Amino acid sequence: MGVILYEMVTGTRLCHGDLSKIMEIIIYGIVLSLTRTSSLNTKHFIRKLTTRDHSMQPTAQKVLEHQWIQGVRLPRPPKPLPVLAKSNSKPYVRDGF
Repeated sequence: MGVILYEMVTGTRLCHGDLSKIMEIIIYGIVLSLTRTSSLNTKHFIRKLTTRDHSMQPTAQKVLEHQWIQGVRLPRPPKPLPVLAKSNSKPYVRDGF
């Protein structure tokens, strides 16, 4: 999950190539070289998700409780358009048409 989030945040494909290269990237912490524009909260979240020590990785429940996830605000749906009342008058029809 951390690698996918990294790729979404940076727009950089991290995992391409052979499996040993991917493992090297993760193990040696290259994942943690996030852009300067990434917030501290984002960096913290990705670091937690990509930790090498499996016993230190958060559970799914902890991931959902993290500030980064909790801070996401879903967009509100647009307001519905007003419904026009039906008119009893007949539409104007021009002669000859």
